[in-house]
Amino acid sequence: MLEIDNSNPILVDQVQTSLDDFLLNASTFKSLGQLHLYPNLQKSMKRNVQDKLALNGEKVIQLVDPRCPKCGLDLIKWGINPRKMILDRGHVPNIRGVQRYRCKNHGEIKIDLSEFIPARQQYAENWRRRACQLMFDGLTPPAVRRAFLKCFGISPSESSIRNWAVTAADAAGKIIHDTSVPTSGYYGYDEIYINLRGNWVFVQTIIDLETGFCPDIGYTIELSDKPTTKLLLGVHQNKSSKIEGIVWDGAAMYYQVQRRPEFADINIQLCQTHYKKNLNEKIYMASGLGKRRSEPLPEPYDQVKRLLFAPFNRSTRIKAEFSLAYADANLRGKVSKDVDQILDGMAKSAD
Repeated sequence: MLEIDNSNPILVDQVQTSLDDFLLNASTFKSLGQLHLYPNLQKSMKRNVQDKLALNGEKVIQLVDPRCPKCGLDLIKWGINPRKMILDRGHVPNIRGVQRYRCKNHGEIKIDLSEFIPARQQYAENWRRRACQLMFDGLTPPAVRRAFLKCFGISPSESSIRNWAVTAADAAGKIIHDTSVPTSGYYGYDEIYINLRGNWVFVQTIIDLETGFCPDIGYTIELSDKPTTKLLLGVHQNKSSKIEGIVWDGAAMYYQVQRRPEFADINIQLCQTHYKKNLNEKIYMASGLGKRRSEPLPEPYDQVKRLLFAPFNRSTRIKAEFSLAYADANLRGKVSKDVDQILDGMAKSAD
């Protein structure tokens, strides 16, 4: 019988003894293992090992001292419960199950495995914490599963990973409005278009630009100002996550949202990546190429793009404003009405 120390719980299924132990006519390997681990184990000395566990020669976890904790009588073996256990470091113990016991006076006495694994679970608690952290860092359940397989050679199912993350998120959601959260007051807003159980929806995210904390998340079938306003108000009305400034993505509905009185004191900026993407699309549409953006722009639209993109490459606001004024002087009324409309939009969004 091989002892497991509860102060450093590691399941083992072998013990290496000396070469003399394997001499002809020597005792069995199991007996030798017990002899080396407990050379002086007597009935009167078993009190200090009453709660310790062992893995016997049949790969079954059992008590070192099988006695009733209530009356002290020797316990009677009462079948074996099959059990799969995956511990903190990822290895799978080669066990057949857990020994069941009963006492003549008090009935079944259950073995406490909480040192190794939560009740009715297969994975140690650290697996749940790792999975939730990876999910909250932005990994999808399939990506979390691949990471576990690469690091440990074994992984929970995708459904288990999702359930763990949902349980943790629900628990956090109940206290987040009453708890001071790590926010700077300046956020970035964006939405992701995904397939959710056969339906295409927009997942709305608002993330602190300094801490990376996400105070809320939402989803909507149709992207408009109403669901966006609802999401932002939920964050803004919480004192610990009050919005001081926000960087918008390229959605057109942000003009309606920012005109609401609740957001009158919020500093508004536009994401340059989204803005330049939309600007490039407008230039291609004005040139007649439409969505064929892999093709080179014809004259004079190649020059139009260079002039309109120049403000984004300037180091100061004054230089950017000068570049925009220079583009307006060289393009307005000289190319097309579409280019004039693009210039109007840039002037409106310049701040």
